[in-house]
Amino acid sequence: MTAAKLALLATALFTGAAIYITVVEHPARMQCSISCAVVQWRPSYKRATVMQACLAVPSGLAPA
Repeated sequence: MTAAKLALLATALFTGAAIYITVVEHPARMQCSISCAVVQWRPSYKRATVMQACLAVPSGLAPA
């Protein structure tokens, strides 16, 4: 797989994850009480940070 295709794939996955979080997860968690939302967001945020970093690095390092 060429570097450009790998970058495109990583960018597409990053974008899809961002859209999913914005459209689905965040509104669903805002329906809960604040304490419930905080309990759910803490582990989710830690996992999302790792996933986003793993997708952002190849996207950013790819040749233009």
